[in-house]
Formats: sequence, C-alpha cells, structure tokens
Amino acid sequence: MKKLCEMELKWKLQPVLELLHGRYHEMAPNVVPMDYTKDPDVKLPMQLIINMPELKENPFKERIVESFSEDGEGSLSFNDFVDMFSVLSEMAPRELKAIYAFKIYDFNTDNFICKSDLEKTLNKLTREELTAEEITLVCEKVIEEADMDGDGKLGFADFENMISKAPDFLSCKAGSVAVRLVIIDNNRQVLTSGKMNSPRIIRTASSTFHIRI
Repeated sequence: MKKLCEMELKWKLQPVLELLHGRYHEMAPNVVPMDYTKDPDVKLPMQLIINMPELKENPFKERIVESFSEDGEGSLSFNDFVDMFSVLSEMAPRELKAIYAFKIYDFNTDNFICKSDLEKTLNKLTREELTAEEITLVCEKVIEEADMDGDGKLGFADFENMISKAPDFLSCKAGSVAVRLVIIDNNRQVLTSGKMNSPRIIRTASSTFHIRI
C-alpha cells in the first residue's frame, strides 16, 4: 500500500518536476542534462538563479538562494531548486514558509535574528534610504516587542509569535517587491506605512515589523 501511494504521488508530481526541470535546464543547457535523473550532482551557480524573473527584483534574492543551497555556497542542485520553488509556492504551508523566512533573515546563520540581522533586513527593504538613527529605532522596537525571553534577540519561537500578528506576512508571491514597513503605536494606529521606495519613519511608542517577501 505504501509503495502504491508513493507511486501515485510521484505520478501526480511528474508534470511539476518536468516543468521545473525545463526552467533549470534552460539556464545552462550545456551543463544540465535533459533527463534530470541522469546527473543529480549538477549544480548551477547563484548568479544564474538570482536572475530568474521570479527573484531578480527581490531584495533578498541572494539570501533566498543561500537558504536553499545544500553546499552553503549558493549553488543549487535540481533538488535544491525544487525545494526552493516548493516553499515559495502560494500552496506551501505557512509553517514551512515561516521556517525559511527565519533562515533568510538570519544573515549570520547563528539561528537567531539579532540586531545586526534586523539592520541588514531593513537596509535591504528600504534600499538603504533610512538613516542610522531610524534603523536603530526600528530594530530596538522590534526586539523590545517580539523578544519574549528577554535575551536581546529573536529565536524562532519569537519570530513565529511576531508573524502570527501579521496574517498576510508570508502571502506574497516569489519575487514580489510589494514590501511594506509598518510602525504601529500603542493604540494600534498605523503611524507610517511606506513602500520600499518611499519609506517614512515617525516616532512611535511601540512597533510591529511587517515585511513580505
């Protein structure tokens, strides 16, 4: 019975795998064999992957690819490539998206999102249009509000709790640039809501860091 279920699943996934392999193959037709089962060790460099239409406008494109790269260098095997598109799919479970979103924002890969990770995240979101003072303000407020155990950084549980307050946090399609930074005061009034290319920061008493990738 188990073998039959596996065969049925493979049959259902076959068209998707063929479509993804076609995308993978067209980036390097001289390197990637037409039959993806014949050379599973082929890997494509990050530079090819980040120039795909789905990623090239995403400010986190390098981090996205690095997060799915098994070798940690940013190169993707076909299996890595399939994993990436599976998670970026709108049909992927929210819990799975949260795991990889956390990895993407964890720039120093220490399994925490610390102040320096938040600073890098904000700079990418706003194309470095915020002043150092504004960056510090937002990072401090995010940690103050989301850090449940008081260790000065966000573990995955802190991160999960934070994004649970923003239902559409993980709802955007891959490559979307509809990034927003929302600062909310203690009365839950939105004081600023800026697109990535026109951020605005207003002094707040409390904050929610709301980003979508």
